[in-house]
Amino acid sequence: MPQPLTTSVTFVPTGEAGVSLNLRNDLKVVLTMLRGRMIAFVEVCFIFCETAEVTLFEIAPLRFQQSLFNTDTSIPLGPLLKFRELRGVEQ
Repeated sequence: MPQPLTTSVTFVPTGEAGVSLNLRNDLKVVLTMLRGRMIAFVEVCFIFCETAEVTLFEIAPLRFQQSLFNTDTSIPLGPLLKFRELRGVEQ
């Protein structure tokens, strides 16, 4: 079953020893409906009552899935590292 909300955060190396932070968000609406089965049911009562049921067929559910939003953002971290160097912040 698909997850309605997924989020991922990854670090991707870029050229010249730079790093980029990638953020991905995805939200979906998943609707499942109309699942069921048709059965045959028999009850016989003489001295004791006995019951039996047999599934004739099953109805597979209808599934609808719609994406509400999907974002993919990349933030380069190189300027932040350069800013730290300019400010004289030690690692």
